[in-house]
Amino acid sequence: MKVELSIKDDSELRNMVKDMIRGQVKSLLRNGIEEEAKKEISRKARELTISNYRVENAIKEEARKFSSQIKADVVKSIVEELRESAKEQLLRYARSIIDENINDVIRSAISNRIANLKAEIIVKP
Repeated sequence: MKVELSIKDDSELRNMVKDMIRGQVKSLLRNGIEEEAKKEISRKARELTISNYRVENAIKEEARKFSSQIKADVVKSIVEELRESAKEQLLRYARSIIDENINDVIRSAISNRIANLKAEIIVKP
């Protein structure tokens, strides 16, 4: 017994076989594309993670440097303000001592002059 099947005359069977072949090809392509997409996404994620890590570290390092510079600038500013404040306080203190000494000298000179004038008045009668 010999059976031959020809689909050239059966359009419905021909379309069904074409659909089956298309389905198999799409399935194979889909699986292949999914695998490649997973690999590519995984590779990109690793690259981005490494890149993000590097960027994060660079940002942290720059922030640390900037923070250190700001701290140094703030300390310098505070020291300068303290220095200026100390200078002003020393100048005020020195002026007060000088003023007191000058006043003492003037008082002493006036007292001596008054005493001399009184002595002269007493001596001249």
